[in-house]
Amino acid sequence: CIWLMTIQKPREVRWLQQEMKITKTNYFIVFLFSFTCWIFAQTQADADFIALESQIHKALPKRSALFNKALYFFVNKKRNAGRTFRDSAYVYSGLALDEKDLNTQGRHYLSYIRGNTAKRKKLYTETLERLAAIPDTFAYHYLVRIDLGKVFFDNKDYNKALAYWTSPDLTTQIKSRKRLSKHYNNIGLAHLLLENYPDSKKNLQLAMKMAIEMKDTLSVSYITSDMAQWYYVQRIDDQAFRLHKEADSILKSSSKTTIDKKADLTYNSAIYARDLKRYKESTDFFIEAKRLSDSAFAIQNNVLTNKVEEQKRLAIKDKEILLADQKASKQEARANNFIIALLVVGIFLAVLFYFYRSKIAQNNLINTQKKALEESNTTKNYLFSVLSHDLRSPVNTLVLMQHKLLYELDKQDLEAAKATAKSYSSLSTGLQGLLDNVLHWSLDEKNGLTFKKEKLLVLPIVNDILSYYQLVAEAKTIHIHSNIDAGSSVQFDKNSFQIIIRNLLDNAIKYTPEDGELKITADRSATGEEITITNSGKGIPELQLKQIQSLHVLDKEQLDRAKGVGLGLILCYTLSKQNNALLQVDNISTGTRVRLTIPV
Repeated sequence: CIWLMTIQKPREVRWLQQEMKITKTNYFIVFLFSFTCWIFAQTQADADFIALESQIHKALPKRSALFNKALYFFVNKKRNAGRTFRDSAYVYSGLALDEKDLNTQGRHYLSYIRGNTAKRKKLYTETLERLAAIPDTFAYHYLVRIDLGKVFFDNKDYNKALAYWTSPDLTTQIKSRKRLSKHYNNIGLAHLLLENYPDSKKNLQLAMKMAIEMKDTLSVSYITSDMAQWYYVQRIDDQAFRLHKEADSILKSSSKTTIDKKADLTYNSAIYARDLKRYKESTDFFIEAKRLSDSAFAIQNNVLTNKVEEQKRLAIKDKEILLADQKASKQEARANNFIIALLVVGIFLAVLFYFYRSKIAQNNLINTQKKALEESNTTKNYLFSVLSHDLRSPVNTLVLMQHKLLYELDKQDLEAAKATAKSYSSLSTGLQGLLDNVLHWSLDEKNGLTFKKEKLLVLPIVNDILSYYQLVAEAKTIHIHSNIDAGSSVQFDKNSFQIIIRNLLDNAIKYTPEDGELKITADRSATGEEITITNSGKGIPELQLKQIQSLHVLDKEQLDRAKGVGLGLILCYTLSKQNNALLQVDNISTGTRVRLTIPV
C-alpha cells in the first residue's frame, strides 16, 4: 500500500509515514524478513520433519485414523504448495486431540502439529497455548522452541525470541542444514532489529556459509539482501546498494519468485537508489515497479475471475451432486423400507412356523402318549386274562388240597397227609414262579429292568434252579439228566438267564408225565452256545405250538392274540430278545425240545 501510494502521491505517503512513525530501517527489515519466510516456505519437508514422522511411527504403531490424517498432511512434501494441506493438518490434529483413548506421548506429538500449523495460520494465542503445554522432555522440543521464538519475533518481542532461539544445544539438535541456515538467519535479523550489529553479522555470515555449501541459490540471495540491510542501517550505502542489486538480480531470475514479489523487490531497489541520491536509477525502478504491479493486478483479476468461474462451476457441480445424493437417498430409503418389509414378513412367517412346529410336536406328543396308554391298557388286559386263567386252577386245587389235608389229618392217615402236603408244596412253588413272572413282566413293560451282560457259568445256575423243583420231580418220578460241562459259559444278563431257565424247566417238569425223562444239555456250535431242554411225552398240540412259535414276531399290541400261551413263556421270549438270544420250541418224536441259542 505504501509503495503504491509513493509512486502515485509522494506527498501523501510521506505524511502517512510520519503519522505511522514508519522508519526506513523498520520498513525494510520487516519487508525482508517477511520475504525470507516466504522463500523458506517453498522448501519441502526437511530432515527434522522426516525424523519426527519416523519417531511417531516407531513410538506409536497403533494410531487412530484422525491421527494418521493429521500426520500425513503435516509432513507431506506437497503441503507447501498451498494452504490446503496446512489447514487439513490443523483440523485433523484438533479432532485427534479430542479422542478419549489418546495417550500422553501421542498428545504431545499432536499438540506440536496443532501448534505449528496454528503458527503458520498466525493464530498466535493458540500456538502459545499448544506449544507451552509440551514438556521439555519431549524428544523434539527444539522444534517447539524454534516455533515459540518465531511467535515472539512476529509480535516484535525480539528479546524473548532470542531467549528461545539461543537456548543451549538447540543448534546441535537441528538435523536439517537448511533449517539450521534459516535459524542463524533469523537470529541475525533479531539482533539487527535490536541493533546488536556484531552478533547480527556473525549469525548472518554463518547462515550465508551454510547456504553456499548447500548451493541454495534462493537462500544465498535472501541472506545477501539481509547483509545489504545490515550495511544500510549503518549508512554504508554503496556496499548496501551493491549487495541489494545482487540479491535482486538473483531473485528476479528465479522461476519461483512471483510477479508481485518481483514488484516488491523493484520498489525496494527504487528506495535504495533514492536514498543514495541516484534519482535516475530510482525513477527507472519506480516505473518498473509500477509496471510489475499493474501486471500483478491484472493477473490477480484474472485469477479472481477464474476463481469466480470455478466457484460457479463448483456450485453447479455441487447442485448436481446434491440432486444425485437426494435421489440416492430416496432409493436407499425405498430399499430400506423393502428390507424392513421383508424382515417383518420373515419374522411373521418364522412365528407361524414356530407355532406350527409347536402344534405338530404337541400332536406327536399326544399321539405318543395315546399309543403308550393303549399299549398299557392292552398289557393290563392281557395280564388280567393270563392271571385269571393261570391262577384259577392252582388256587382251586390249593383249596381242595387244604380240605383233603385236614380230612386226612382227622382220619390219622399220616402217609396220605404227607403225600398231600408234598403236592401242596409243589403247587405253591408253581404259584410263586407265576407271581415272579408277573413281577418281571410288569417291570419290563415299565422299562424298570436293567440288562448287564456278563460271563456266566451255565452249570451252577441250572443246578441251583433244579434244586427248587427236586421235590416236584420226585413226586412225579421224573428222571432228570444234566449233560453240561463245568466250563460251559455264556455272555448274558444274570437275572434274565435265571428267569428263562426257571420258566423253561417249570414248563418241562409240569408237562412231563410220571416216570418220564428230562434232559438238559449245553453245546458250543458255530452260531453260539446252545442250551437244550428236552422232555418226554406227547408233545405240544399243533395249534398251540404254532402260537408259541409265533411269539418271537409278536408286538405288544398283538399279545391278546396269543391266547393259550402262558405268561412265563412270553416272558422268556421277551427276555431272549433283550439279550440278542434266540428261543425255539418244537416237537420231536419222543416229546418236546426247547433250544436257547446265545451268540458268543
